[in-house]
Amino acid sequence: MTELPAHPRLYPEPAVASEDRLTLFGYGLFETILVTGRGPCFLAKHYERMKRGGELLSLEIPSLPVWSDFIINYLSRAAVPPAPFALRVTLSGGAPAQALPPSFLLHSRLIGYTPKQYEDGLALTLLSTQRNESSPLCRIKSTNYLENLLAKQEAVKRGFGEGLWCNSRGELAEGTLSNLFFVREGQLCTPSPACGCLPGTRRALVLELAEALGLRWQEGAYHLDDLKQASEVFLTNSLLGIMPVSRLDEHRFRVTPGSVSRRLALALEQRVQAEPALNLVRPRSDGPR
Repeated sequence: MTELPAHPRLYPEPAVASEDRLTLFGYGLFETILVTGRGPCFLAKHYERMKRGGELLSLEIPSLPVWSDFIINYLSRAAVPPAPFALRVTLSGGAPAQALPPSFLLHSRLIGYTPKQYEDGLALTLLSTQRNESSPLCRIKSTNYLENLLAKQEAVKRGFGEGLWCNSRGELAEGTLSNLFFVREGQLCTPSPACGCLPGTRRALVLELAEALGLRWQEGAYHLDDLKQASEVFLTNSLLGIMPVSRLDEHRFRVTPGSVSRRLALALEQRVQAEPALNLVRPRSDGPR
């Protein structure tokens, strides 16, 4: 078998090759990055997760400065939506037998969450399927995402904004596109990665902020009864930031000003505003690409 070249191609591909393992098997990695008027947010955290995924999939990831410059150069010359928007960075698996190296693909789109959703909170439903906590795919941001999409479709068909997975042991795991947090007896709780949740970039930031704010927090193995005893619940991902949850099926939670989630959301917004300003000069675009 022909060995892959040492490094992936560092220019945005307009399309992926038909023989690429991304096309054939969903073999690849991706990151979804929030881009504000100041530039892309928390690149180092996204890079660290992609690099961990690359180690598992035996895909070479360039250094952080090279990877970051690649993204910034793209944003400087591409036609993208008005900020804030989402930038997806995908690394394909290439095709070893054809000596086809992995390729980076970049795509931007608008963010669809509304102020009313943050005000009212998101409705959550327990999914009929389980998260396989022993799968290595739980640990990485894999492009093999069909399980997540099917679960999200199930939630939407039921009239909910997001679905919640438990794992094979009956422990809380994560949402289809989000990490789960809840407050119980004054302590911030979140499922451990050992329960099958993806270690999200915003999850890591929320735990850092909780520490800085002097909030008690713990990650561990929790069950539905623990969640139903919570005084508040919220979800996180790179685009959501911190989204309050108003109910789990028929069980309701309070969404109130001054709550732990509101305090953390304010602190997170301050962190976003503290990101270095890149002053990107971008071509105009009529919409998402």
